[in-house]
Amino acid sequence: MTLDNPGAVVQTTDSGFMAVSSHSPSFENGFFNLKVDKNGDTLWIKKFLGYQGWISIGNYGGARLSDSTYFFAGALVVGGRYSAYLFHFDQNGDTLKVM
Repeated sequence: MTLDNPGAVVQTTDSGFMAVSSHSPSFENGFFNLKVDKNGDTLWIKKFLGYQGWISIGNYGGARLSDSTYFFAGALVVGGRYSAYLFHFDQNGDTLKVM
């Protein structure tokens, strides 16, 4: 897998890392969220597809909350117009909320 546009990387409570990337050549209208352990081995990759435009996630930061959930800031670009988004994930990379 190639991280063409890597975004924020946040350390997880188990000393691993959660990261987001805006896109890769195989899916331009989406992004992915991945988790690696402390040795850099990939534990899982979640793909989020179907956005109507180019999505940029994590380039604006990410954070781990005290409840072990994660926020990543992003933007959706459609026709040259930007819309801000905030993505909230649980520790397994599943979406809790998109704001």
